[in-house]
Amino acid sequence: RRQRTVRLLLLFAAAYGASLVLFFNLSRLRLPLAPLVILFAGKGCDELFRGARARDWRTLAAAGLFGLVAYPVVYADVAVDRMSIRYYNLGQRHMAVSFEQQRRAVELSEHGDEQGAREALQQVMQEREQAEQAYLRGLESAPRNHRLNQGLRDVWVVKTTTLHRLGHDAEAIALAERLVE
Repeated sequence: RRQRTVRLLLLFAAAYGASLVLFFNLSRLRLPLAPLVILFAGKGCDELFRGARARDWRTLAAAGLFGLVAYPVVYADVAVDRMSIRYYNLGQRHMAVSFEQQRRAVELSEHGDEQGAREALQQVMQEREQAEQAYLRGLESAPRNHRLNQGLRDVWVVKTTTLHRLGHDAEAIALAERLVE
């Protein structure tokens, strides 16, 4: 019964992993496999240790071959992992915090707490400055992403949106026109 459970887990992991590799290999989609991988990695490390102690070169060679085959699957999206999108998301987070602080400032002002409202507005300005810095960093990293993969249209969309948010509308429009070509 124990072997059947292990086989089912391996079958699930193989089927799920194969579907990811075939369709879209993104690290966040591999996350549900993490608990299974940890379990099997622990068992694999134990077997490797036993194989090394027993000088079982076949086991060690098989593990090394598996590592060579698995490595590209694990790191296949590194070149596609876009820093510009990460910076854009960070900028979005800072903007969301700034809007929340702005609402808080209005509430404090309505309740007569002018000092608290001023402090909240200062936080609004700090968050918006941090958002702008994150957006600019994303724009700086975007050209590197384009060199890696010219087909990443979502990077171009994020760059266009970021340019618009920063007030560079002419550049955003030009980039949007290139995007729809």
